[in-house]
Amino acid sequence: MKQEKVNQDIIHHYKVETALARKLRNSSKEERKELYKNVYNELFRLVPNHPQLTDEYRQSRKRIVNTEIKFIKGLLSKEKSFLEVGAGDCLMSNAVAKKVKEVIAVDVSNEIVDSAGRLKNIRIVLSNGTSIPVKPKSIDIIYSNQLMEHLHPDDAVEQLSN
Repeated sequence: MKQEKVNQDIIHHYKVETALARKLRNSSKEERKELYKNVYNELFRLVPNHPQLTDEYRQSRKRIVNTEIKFIKGLLSKEKSFLEVGAGDCLMSNAVAKKVKEVIAVDVSNEIVDSAGRLKNIRIVLSNGTSIPVKPKSIDIIYSNQLMEHLHPDDAVEQLSN
C-alpha cells in the first residue's frame, strides 16, 4: 500500500512538472516575465511533498553544498559580495554568508525561498526569470548551479551571454 502511494506521488509530480514545462516552452518572452514565478509557485503548491520541501532533501543538500563550498572557498572573503542565481532553498547562500560581506539570493519562487532560514547578511531578490534585478557591476562573485535546465531555451542562451 505504501509503495503504491509513493508511485502515485511520483507520477503526479511528473505530470505536474511536464505540464508546467510545456507551458514555459510554449510561451513568449513577454509571457515568461510573469510565468516563471507562477510556474514554480504552482509546482510547490501542487506537489506539497516535493523533495525540495522535505527535511530529508535538505540534509542531502547540505552535504552537496559542503562539497561545492570547497571548490569556491578560495574566492570568498569578508570584503566580497556573492550573488546566487536560482538560490532555491538558500542552503548555499546560507553557507557562503558566513564567509562574505553580503549575499544576494535570487530566485523566481517565493514558495521555496520562504521555507529557507536566512542569516542577516542575506538579501532575497525575487526575479521574473528573464533578468537579474541588481545594479550592474555591483557583485564580486556570481554563482549558479543546476539552473540552466529550468530555463526556456531562448532565456538560457541570453543568460550565457551575460
